[in-house]
Amino acid sequence: RPVLIASIGEETHSLAITALAAALAERGIAIQFLGARTPQGAINEVVRKTAPAAIFLWAQLKKNADAEIVTGLPAMRPKPVVFVGGPGWDACELQGAERVEDLIAACTHIERAVGL
Repeated sequence: RPVLIASIGEETHSLAITALAAALAERGIAIQFLGARTPQGAINEVVRKTAPAAIFLWAQLKKNADAEIVTGLPAMRPKPVVFVGGPGWDACELQGAERVEDLIAACTHIERAVGL
């Protein structure tokens, strides 16, 4: 099962998720990369179609970090593990997602989520 990676809302900063995608590819982890400015509907559709093992959502800016994106993900079994990264999430109260602080932590947590 792949890992879904996206920058949410109107987030145009995508260098961090490009680096994450490359690091995961080096580890042999399949990814579904949606890139910058990914709307909720697109994320939900990919989740339904690919049933990812993990989801990583990036928000560089506070205005793009919205906890409703996490709670609005489709329910499925097995439930994907949701990770968020970027300084935009710093002031956001989250339920249903784990915040990661850097690239190494993101890779480590995602490796565990996919069973490596």
